[in-house]
Amino acid sequence: MEAQVVVVPFGESYAEDTLVKHLVKIDKIHIKGNKKTKDFIITRELSLSEGEFVAIEDLYDVMMRDRRKIINTRLFTKVEMTAIPSSERLYDVLVEVQERWYIVAAPIFQLADRNFNDWWVNQERDLSRVNIGGKFVHYNFRGRSEKLSLIAQFGYSRDIRLGYYVPYIDQTRKNGMGVSFAYSENSNVPIETEGHKRLFFGQDEPIREIYAAGVNFVRRASFYNTHTAFLSFYSNNLADTVLELNPDYLLTGKNTMRYFVLSYLFRRDLRDIRSYPLRGFMIQAELSKRGIGLFNDINSFSMEASYHHHFPLGHKFFFSNSITGRLTAPEKLPYSLLSGLGYGGNYIRGFELYVIEGQHFAINKSELRFQLVKEEINLGKLMPLEQFRYFPIAVYPKMYFDVGSIHMPFSYPKNEAFSNKLIWGAGLGLDIVSFYDFVFRTEYTFTSEGERGFFLNFASGI
Repeated sequence: MEAQVVVVPFGESYAEDTLVKHLVKIDKIHIKGNKKTKDFIITRELSLSEGEFVAIEDLYDVMMRDRRKIINTRLFTKVEMTAIPSSERLYDVLVEVQERWYIVAAPIFQLADRNFNDWWVNQERDLSRVNIGGKFVHYNFRGRSEKLSLIAQFGYSRDIRLGYYVPYIDQTRKNGMGVSFAYSENSNVPIETEGHKRLFFGQDEPIREIYAAGVNFVRRASFYNTHTAFLSFYSNNLADTVLELNPDYLLTGKNTMRYFVLSYLFRRDLRDIRSYPLRGFMIQAELSKRGIGLFNDINSFSMEASYHHHFPLGHKFFFSNSITGRLTAPEKLPYSLLSGLGYGGNYIRGFELYVIEGQHFAINKSELRFQLVKEEINLGKLMPLEQFRYFPIAVYPKMYFDVGSIHMPFSYPKNEAFSNKLIWGAGLGLDIVSFYDFVFRTEYTFTSEGERGFFLNFASGI
């Protein structure tokens, strides 16, 4: 909230000449409230620095931008900044933070399907398709914004995952790296797609095993630009039964597929709040190469780019628009690596029940929101844990329109209804936003195919 950024005026002397900007010096920067987080994790996000001169007329805007950068570290539930004069030309800056609850040690109970709607309708609310287990995640290990995670998952999918990410590995605090290891085992896998819905095959014994390991290097040379390079290795082992049912599942002529993936991701992110942005923009582009010469099991290339723009219209109205596109080569990929619309965040609203696979696609999403409610509830002594004492909640009624197309270059008779044509979805919805990046969306959508339906989702739709 804007009231959380305050410049305390020294006097009225600066108002005499509005054509001349008056410089003040930042004397001291004080950090308060960070019991676990190191000071340098916070000061790394500040464009203000001790000894710097800044125009008093610009100080509020500078602190607003710095506050948003600190919030987007996702380490704090609340951030307040105040500029306090110690003399006519000297100002101290006070940064007060409320830390999140960083350690998650909890059971896992989650659906194995692409989204809630897919499980509820296509899989007929089958409770056997639920993953159970436990996870331990520390989002601020050693107080340095390092992430340590261990996941042991059973049930429908059996997974063991270990990850460790260090955002700063040198004194410049511009370079970071992470490592990850994973093993997964399935007794039930999607075997083919028919009518743009995946069909599954299962048996009592495991029919697919995947071993994976990866390392990534991150360079954040400026506040808003991030470069990330990934090197990963995958080993897939498949039961002969699966290949008998779908010979195109791997396209290797055997029941194994091993390959390296080399990827590069660039992101320029100036959004205000990443989990539910209302202002700013983000540009993102990724290049990915599967197969780099060490194995010949796969040789493919993909390029994906997106642009997201969010801006206020006034009177509590906000408009958002995004454009996403992907190009892939070669034309024919193994079924296990086919993607398109319906995977991850790439989908057109109203088509949540479908996967529309293909080689290239483009999507445009537009959304008009109205801020009906934005409150922060102080639970006080009713909540003994300080990290959960302030309960923010915001409610946004909205209307939206998504349009896109996906290109499938070869004949795919069982899945041609939505491919190689323009499709769209439009409707009305309600978003509920709260702390710890919680977003709950309810939407009623009409589509270009004459279908309509009510859908639930748990992430921002644009």
